[in-house]
Amino acid sequence: MSATTEQVSPAVELDDRINDDTPLAAREACAYMPDHNGRPIHRSQFYKYAKYGQDGVRLQVMFLGGRLRTTRKWLREFGTAVARARGFNA
Repeated sequence: MSATTEQVSPAVELDDRINDDTPLAAREACAYMPDHNGRPIHRSQFYKYAKYGQDGVRLQVMFLGGRLRTTRKWLREFGTAVARARGFNA
């Protein structure tokens, strides 16, 4: 009789440890921001959203530990605000 172990993806494990207010580094935040092909955006795009914004909406960030960080809550708010700025009812 062999014991089977269930494979859990790293993203699921990450989600279990992170709540909506946990500061995320750029690399971690990019995993929650897919591009048009479904791949995570590049870190440089994260910094562009924080500095210049998209459609008049800037991504909210904090400076913590010498780096820019954001939260999942702020990522959701950014996505919703960009959708509204583009005329979608988000």
